[in-house]
Amino acid sequence: MAINFPATGGQATDGSFTYTVAGIVYAWNGSSWQAAGAGASAGASAGASAGAEMSGLSRPEESEGQLSGGYL
Repeated sequence: MAINFPATGGQATDGSFTYTVAGIVYAWNGSSWQAAGAGASAGASAGASAGAEMSGLSRPEESEGQLSGGYL
């Protein structure tokens, strides 16, 4: 599942700017989105503009053409 985060220009960088997707809250820290709160496992809260770094996310591993592991 791809996440389309909102633009972050001019937004607070103290984690108070947030975005919720599928019950996971992401917080913008000025350079990346971080998943926050109970059950957070995919990444940050509010969305990031194109090209922004996203941490806390992982790509599924590929094995013989089959995807395994978590979701992006």
